[in-house]
Order: sequence, then structure tokens, then C-alpha cells
Amino acid sequence: MEEPRSRFRLPLILAGALLLLDGSVFAEQPRPQSIRVVMDNHYPPFVFHDGAGGIQGILIDQWRLWEQKTGIKVEIHAMDWSQALQRMRAGEFEVIDTIFKTDERLKYFDYSRPYQKIEVPIFFDREIAGITDAKSLTGFVVGVKAGDAAIDLLRQKRVENLLLFDSFEAILQAAKERRVAVFVVDKPPALYYLYKLGIQDLFRHSAPLKVGEFHRAVVRGNTGLLQVVEAGFAKLSRSELQAIEDKWYGVESFGAR
Repeated sequence: MEEPRSRFRLPLILAGALLLLDGSVFAEQPRPQSIRVVMDNHYPPFVFHDGAGGIQGILIDQWRLWEQKTGIKVEIHAMDWSQALQRMRAGEFEVIDTIFKTDERLKYFDYSRPYQKIEVPIFFDREIAGITDAKSLTGFVVGVKAGDAAIDLLRQKRVENLLLFDSFEAILQAAKERRVAVFVVDKPPALYYLYKLGIQDLFRHSAPLKVGEFHRAVVRGNTGLLQVVEAGFAKLSRSELQAIEDKWYGVESFGAR
């Protein structure tokens, strides 16, 4: 009686393996009911404070739409970037947004696909000439944001005389007060704060030192949650994403060419 039973053992094992390969076994795994997401708090137009001290921007709207599409509650926290990185690594949050991929961070995080390219130039006082790249920064004090990927980039280029600030907004405020003349800031928030502070005509910028990319990330090894995050954003239609961007970037005036 044992021999007929053994003839079916291998086909059953193979069938189980096939179920694992096509992912149907994992389809029944429970999804989280809620997730905690952390991001930078001074990165307009993606995320920044409104007049009442709340947070707003492209990413806030995108995550709220993600919440509607998935049925998973999203608790969003925005804070100074170095603090966001530290607390994410400490396990206080499940997802971190507004993050560039670096070799060092790959030790701690698994990343989503990139979703936004970001230029990272050198900004400098208009009275300064000759700044074209990282090598030309020798002798200058360079303002940077604590925890920023630009720090690793500059140190790789042997630029060590760095002055750290908690946020991009703090760097631009220092520039207005003439406490820093050269700084490396991601272009979108730099332009926003230059115009907000009325100092757009006092500074110039170089070609990008690099073109970084925004990702979302989870603690290394938590690939199940990463798949949930990616699948949720895949449900956002192109027209829905465009409507959010039009809201925050604005649209051209009638008759503009």
C-alpha cells in the first residue's frame, strides 16, 4: 500500500513549488491596517508647512490618495531630515519618503523605484566668480543640510569645509543674512526659498553636481511592505498624479507660449 502513495508525493511537492513561484500563496498574506511614514519637512513643493503649521504639498496629496486606493491608513510625520533618518533607522516608522539612494543608506534600507529626478547644483553669491564644480569649492565654507546625500558627494570630492544646517530653509535664511555665501541645496526647495525670501537676484547656481532621485524606502529586509507601498502607488492614475502636480506647480496662463 505504501508504493502507490509514494507515486503521488513528488507531483504534490512540484505543485506546491509552482504555487510559490506564481505568488498565489502570498496573495492571502494580510496587509497592514496602517503605516507610519516619515519625510523631510522643508522640501517645497513636495512637502512643507502651511500657514497654520500643518504640512502640505505634492507628497501629502499623493499619500492621501494612496490611502484611499489601498484602504490602509497613513500616519504622516514630517521633520528635519537628519532626525527623520535617525528615527527611521530606530524603527519608529515603517516607510521613509524624500530619500536619495546612497551606498551608505543601502546598508539600512530597501528602496522603491525612483519616482522623481532632482537636480543638485551649487548656489553662490553673484559677486563670486569661478565656481563651476566641486573642485572649485576649495577654500569656501559650503552650507549643507545635516544628513543630506550631498555631504557624501562633497566629501568624495574632498570638500570638507562644510557648515551644517537643520533644513534647506535654514540654509537660505542664513544666505539672506550673509552668514553663508556658498551652499549645495536641491534645486526645487532652493528656488522656492530664494523667491520667498526675496533674494533670487543675489545668487547664481552651477550646473548640477548630480541629478538625484526620490525614492520611498523601508527598513532593509521588509520587502513585503515595500511591495504593498509600490502596488498602492501603481493604482494612482496618470491623470490623478497630473492633477496633483498642476495644483502645486500651477498651470500656464491663457495665451502663454
